[in-house]
Amino acid sequence: MKKNAFIFLFIGSILLFIIVTNFMHMRLARSTMMMGNRMSLHPQQPHTTPSTIFVNAGTEEVLTRYILSHHLRCLECHEINQNKVGPAYVLISQKYPENPEAVSTLTQHIANGYGAMPGELATAEEAHDLAAMIMKLTKKLGQ
Repeated sequence: MKKNAFIFLFIGSILLFIIVTNFMHMRLARSTMMMGNRMSLHPQQPHTTPSTIFVNAGTEEVLTRYILSHHLRCLECHEINQNKVGPAYVLISQKYPENPEAVSTLTQHIANGYGAMPGELATAEEAHDLAAMIMKLTKKLGQ
């Protein structure tokens, strides 16, 4: 009799663990979707509009601060002035000199991925802001 009670309690505790784990997984998935499909351990920062960013746009510090404040992972593969896993931002922007579609093209590459770079690491709005800042960076450094 005691053996049956032990088995019953053991199976019951396993089922309870599975139910609680599934519930927590559903809540995590729902909160992740509300955050734009990006998991973050940090609270979302209010979005800074381009007009406030571009007061000093083009500087390394502003671009780096934007990437870090939005919890983006760009700096894992890119640096501003030298190649890392991916090309330097300066070299990326020099690829599109005097091209009126440069920001649009770069936005698409950031948002959707390009070559070895995966897509969906930034929202469309963040991708546009990054592309605009990268293009400003080149113009400012090239002057």
